[in-house]
Amino acid sequence: MKFPWGVGVAAVWWGATVRVAREAGRFGAGAPPSPERARRHGLVRTELVAAGAVLQEAGRRLEELMPPGSMGEWDALGAGTREALAGLSQEVRAVVASAGTRVLGHVRVLGGAVGLAQDEDLARSVADLEVYLAQHPADRAAVGLGQPA
Repeated sequence: MKFPWGVGVAAVWWGATVRVAREAGRFGAGAPPSPERARRHGLVRTELVAAGAVLQEAGRRLEELMPPGSMGEWDALGAGTREALAGLSQEVRAVVASAGTRVLGHVRVLGGAVGLAQDEDLARSVADLEVYLAQHPADRAAVGLGQPA
C-alpha cells in the first residue's frame, strides 16, 4: 500500500506538541508574570493554532479527495488524486513539524535548565516530541515541496 499516511502522523506530532505546551504552562504556572514569558506562550499558542488549522483543512481535503470506503485503495484512485494526496501529506507534515520544532525552542526557554532537568513530565514530553519530529526529514521534504508542480 502506498497511501500517504503522513497526515495521520502529523496529527500525532501535533498532539505531542500540545502536550509539550500544556506541560510548559503547568511548570511555569507559579512563576511571576513577565512580558518575555507571555511572549513565548503567545508564540507557542500561535504555532498550535496554525498547525491545528492546517490539520483541520487537511481532514476536509481528505474527505473531498477520498470517496467513502476508499481508504487503503490507493491503486484504485486516479493519478491526479494520488498526486494531490501525496502533496497534501508532504505539506501537512512540513507545517506541523516546523511548528513542533519552534514550540520546542520556546519551551526550552520557558522551562529552562531546571524544568528540563527536574520536571519529569515536562522533560518526558519534550523528549517524546523530539523523537517524533526526528521522523521528519525536513531538508529532503523542503526540497520536494520546492519542486515545480
